[in-house]
Amino acid sequence: MRFLYIIGLLSLFLSAVLWPTISQATHVRAGEITTKRISQTSLTYKITFTAYFDEVKGRPAADQATNYTFCFGDGTTADVDRSSRVYINGRTSSVNSYTVIHTYPGPGTYTIGVTVPNRNADTKNLPPAASSDQIRFFVSTTILINAALLTNSTPVMLNPPLDS
Repeated sequence: MRFLYIIGLLSLFLSAVLWPTISQATHVRAGEITTKRISQTSLTYKITFTAYFDEVKGRPAADQATNYTFCFGDGTTADVDRSSRVYINGRTSSVNSYTVIHTYPGPGTYTIGVTVPNRNADTKNLPPAASSDQIRFFVSTTILINAALLTNSTPVMLNPPLDS
């Protein structure tokens, strides 16, 4: 009898651990920063932060995401307003763009970053999952400004980084 009890408990434990779970997003799903040098005679870049939001559970938060602060890596920052919002995946998600023009003071390596509050709630790989929405979402990219590179740019993702 004791053997059956142990097997039953072990089976219950394994089924609870191995049972598939679904992570539910409430706001930010993904993001990327792209840069493009727009002048061959100055160190002026067009910098775009693209954010992918959940429009089902996180619509109120996505509605309020009208601007973010960009840190340019040269000691300066700027508040940047949303320039576009395009709905995708049957209006369950949106692609939001925030674009700014920035001129760097000289050659060098610069890390551009954007911090977004209201990360996805109940994200299983961010412990504790129940309060993962309290962890800010941070996106950064590093650019190298060098005269030998001419008008270099960062890679551009062609497909949205979303699961459907």
